[in-house]
Amino acid sequence: MTMLKRLSKESGIKCNSHSFRKGFAINNLKSGLSTRIVQSPGGWKSIVIVERYSRSLSFEDTLQVYHNLNYSQ
Repeated sequence: MTMLKRLSKESGIKCNSHSFRKGFAINNLKSGLSTRIVQSPGGWKSIVIVERYSRSLSFEDTLQVYHNLNYSQ
């Protein structure tokens, strides 16, 4: 049994390479990185998937990014 399958079984949380890549994208998008910046280290050949993940951000998420970028000085 692979490490991710074992972790998923023991924790009850979906753990696979896709969920880690998706989590990477969403966390970095929430931090304020652009989709183009997230695309490269995530290894996506097309920006389409990263843009799809960006649609999962809520208004509150985007507002927080805005405040962090504009009022952190």
